Formats: sequence, structure tokens, C-alpha cells
Amino acid sequence: MASKVYLLVGGRSDDRRVLATFSTRVAAQAALRFGDERTTVEEFALDPSMPSAPAGHSLWYVQSFHGNTAIRMEAFEQDEIAQVFDDGDSCSVLVWAREEEHALRIGMELIGRFKAGQVVPA
Repeated sequence: MASKVYLLVGGRSDDRRVLATFSTRVAAQAALRFGDERTTVEEFALDPSMPSAPAGHSLWYVQSFHGNTAIRMEAFEQDEIAQVFDDGDSCSVLVWAREEEHALRIGMELIGRFKAGQVVPA
């Protein structure tokens, strides 16, 4: 069985969709002629390794900008967890948390430590 699949993806940039799935890149590339200029081939691993998270936790994006916000995020291929980013107007951080309130508590603590000049452990 293949460890990867190749997706034929099409549509406008704001409305991408999977058109077909192939077991080989050759087959997917051969099917490109049935798409338009926006159609591409994308490779995905089957059964990818799962992110290492504490039991019962999901990944949350916490932002401090005119109030505090926490949004549940997908966790695949995220590697900057607990690293605070400051873009001048706001700070944000990805954290593992049980639910929104927990995410806000952890995230705002990390952002507060960052703003105070303390080292934030990864």
C-alpha cells in the first residue's frame, strides 16, 4: 500500500477543492491536462505521525490585540508552539490547552512574560 497520496487540487485561491486522488505522482500529473491553469498536484502522507500533545489537549492560537482571543487550530506541521510572536500591534502564541479558557490563561501568561522580558520556555 502507498505511504503517500497525490491530490489533484483545483479552483480559485479562496475556494480550493480536491478534484481527484491518485496513488502515484505520475498518474496525478497525467490528469493535470483535465484541469485548468490553477490545477495543481499536492502530495500528502498517509497516516502521518500525530503531534505530541498532553492528553486531552488541543492546539490553540492565542492573540493579544484589543482584547484577548483564543481560537482552536489544526496541529499538524506546527513547530513553533509556546513561541511568542510580536508584530508591533499584537502578540500571539500557540499553546496546548484543554479548552478556550485554559488556552487564554496559558497564552496570556506566556505573552505577559515575553513583554516583561523574561525568557519563555519552549
